Amino acid sequence: MEIAAALPLDLERPDMRYQWLGRFLSASTVDNDEVMKPFAKQAIELSSKNGEAIILCMDQTSVNDDHIILAVSIRFGNRCLPLFWRTQKGKGNIGFQKQKEILDIVNSLIPRGSKVVLLGDRFYGSVELISYLHDKGWDYRLRLKSNITVDIGTRASTTGELAMNIPPKGAHFKDVLLTEKMVSTNIGIVHEKDHPEAWIIAMKSEPNYYKTMDYGLRWGIEPMFSDFKTRGFGLEDTKLECPEKIARLILVISLALHWAVLSGVIDTAKNALPYEKKQKNLDMIFTKPNVIQKHYQQL
Repeated sequence: MEIAAALPLDLERPDMRYQWLGRFLSASTVDNDEVMKPFAKQAIELSSKNGEAIILCMDQTSVNDDHIILAVSIRFGNRCLPLFWRTQKGKGNIGFQKQKEILDIVNSLIPRGSKVVLLGDRFYGSVELISYLHDKGWDYRLRLKSNITVDIGTRASTTGELAMNIPPKGAHFKDVLLTEKMVSTNIGIVHEKDHPEAWIIAMKSEPNYYKTMDYGLRWGIEPMFSDFKTRGFGLEDTKLECPEKIARLILVISLALHWAVLSGVIDTAKNALPYEKKQKNLDMIFTKPNVIQKHYQQL
């Protein structure tokens, strides 16, 4: 009801907003991915405009006690914007096939020659995903569970054993073979003071302390999920029971977030405050506001 009331719909009767939204959520002809593609493409192009790496985050969150969301987002500034997602009834991890389905769509929008880094929590440090990223030529920072069997060349061990008694600047292992499937990766391990667990991070890059700490960029997706839920649109309060309808509602929310961010970037470019003018990355993020604004108005 609250989202329907806020939507900028040109309707003769205000009470028709809720009915319009209800019909939209049930429409089988709306393809969420196709609607999002121009917005995702624009965000990807803006974030890599000057050759910077495209930082993608993959994570999942619960909608309520009965549904979960798997989302791939792009880091834009200090936070993330949603690109594509899947919803599922039940709990637990949404598996690799759905992950691949989303990443295939993202990959089709990546400009040729761009550098891509995917960040993911322990749900996603799987042999299947690492093999997929190697095939695509993407870099990654994927947190590994502590019980994975590895071969570091001199001995077999577990990732948890590798993380024991590491020095302050961490430990780094090249060409580690994961499990009996013998998939090779590099591993960086950091155990920050007062943190209960070490970060065990798989990566394609040659490992060092700073590249291991790149994993912290993943937290940009948490504000996005907060926007979805308690601190924003209240998605967890939905009474919808159909995963497809929940996915459609997320589409409405995601479009609102993209438009809000675009409006803020355009305003910053045109009417920057003094401290904003000093930001070195202002031109990097957005150099031609009038052209981009015109493009969005045509969508």
